[in-house]
Amino acid sequence: DALLSVFLVYTLIPRMGIMGYAVCIIAMEAYNFILSAMRLAKRIKFKISIKETVFYPMISALASGAAVKNLFISAGKETDALWLVLEIVFSVCIFIAVYKTILLIDEFVNKLHYNLKCK
Repeated sequence: DALLSVFLVYTLIPRMGIMGYAVCIIAMEAYNFILSAMRLAKRIKFKISIKETVFYPMISALASGAAVKNLFISAGKETDALWLVLEIVFSVCIFIAVYKTILLIDEFVNKLHYNLKCK
């Protein structure tokens, strides 16, 4: 982990500057999380649903980010502290709404598939 992090910092910072450092931090945190989750899964024998723990939250985050960006940037109020708080609250609300909607759709599709399979 540390060796890979040093390598990424060494190669990305000269090319990308501070953005390279940010990419390095995000990539290494994701890598460390994946390794830790795999080790934990071996120890306590739990299953991770990739679609519910990775795919659905990613879709929800992209949807909420796009909605907030389009709504608040077009309003032209991107620097006020109040607008920043509103953006965060609105983004969290959209994330939760989209995530819950995706879960409901998934549950409906699974029940429909089960009912069609049983008939």
